[in-house]
Amino acid sequence: MRLKLAALASAAVLVTLVVLLVPTYGRLRSTIVHAQGDRLLAVARSVEGRLSPSLIGELGTSAIDSGGARVALREALARVRSDYSAAGGAGDAA
Repeated sequence: MRLKLAALASAAVLVTLVVLLVPTYGRLRSTIVHAQGDRLLAVARSVEGRLSPSLIGELGTSAIDSGGARVALREALARVRSDYSAAGGAGDAA
């Protein structure tokens, strides 16, 4: 009899945990994904603002002949990261 009650109580606890944790996890994951997406979009827009229109056009082509466009993009990303670090976001810049 005690074993049945212990099993029933354990099952009730497990069902309760699943019912409470699964929806919470889904909401939190969705929130985190949206926040990360917003941060990525902000970085992309910041980098875009630092690049010249001709360089953006060169990056849009399928074949980049010179490494100059990639170097310029890398430098712009590095400047954005250093600005972000200086603004207090050093924990996420690495």
